[in-house]
Amino acid sequence: MKLEMDERGTADVAKFWLFMATDIIVELSFGKSFGILKHGKKNQYIKDLEGLAAKGSIRSTFPTLISIATKLPLPIFKETAAAAQRIRDYSAEAVARYKRYFANNPAAAKPTLFRKLFDAGEAGLSDDEIRAEAQAYIVAGSDTTATTLTYLVYSVCCHGDVRQKLVKELMELPDDFGHSDLRELLHLNNVIDETLRLYAAVPSALPRVVPAKGAHLAGYFIPGDTVVSTQAWTLHRDPDVFPDPETWDPARWEKGSKLMHDAVMPFGGGSRGISLTCCFFSSLY
Repeated sequence: MKLEMDERGTADVAKFWLFMATDIIVELSFGKSFGILKHGKKNQYIKDLEGLAAKGSIRSTFPTLISIATKLPLPIFKETAAAAQRIRDYSAEAVARYKRYFANNPAAAKPTLFRKLFDAGEAGLSDDEIRAEAQAYIVAGSDTTATTLTYLVYSVCCHGDVRQKLVKELMELPDDFGHSDLRELLHLNNVIDETLRLYAAVPSALPRVVPAKGAHLAGYFIPGDTVVSTQAWTLHRDPDVFPDPETWDPARWEKGSKLMHDAVMPFGGGSRGISLTCCFFSSLY
């Protein structure tokens, strides 16, 4: 970042947030980071992930069409298939490497998100299932964290009063501060909550299947097995819950109501949302 500042007078913070977030989530998943923050450039794995992510909306909208298209001898489809295979190969190799190290020296092996699954033996997931889960965590935990942090920095820089309060609060931290100290910083956490509200990392629809017996909601009956979707953008901009919703205002969280906290779902809801939220805050703090 300093090199960019020296050469251009500006730095692309989004890029460096992506490097940091990716290194953290890869280490949490595979036990060893890529080290891309140190080197300052993307590796092939990240380039492949970004390329596939860019095609994700098309793939999810037209799954059958994409399945057929990948069999056509066209360069764009061949490269997509090759990128997907490279990701699978690296992930499988990383899982196998960690599994071997864990088996030979479990006390020295770094804790990962999937360590308990290795501990579970046959009762846990297969290596291929762990690989797929790790890939999903990397996709879900890299761009989302980087995007949120970029908006956070931008918003703080645009509000001098907020920046001053935040810097003052951070300067009062002890030299040996830890996660528990950061969680006690009222202004910092208000800034994070407001950024997640206005610039949700996952603003798209989150489909869920209604239980087989159906469900009653707000006076309506929803038949079982119906796929319903919610998305954060509308919920986070409800003026009845968040007055002046388009304004970035961390102070609104100083007396945040239960309704406000219930209405915010930047990573979705339920057990999956909780898992992603934990990963996000692990990266952030």
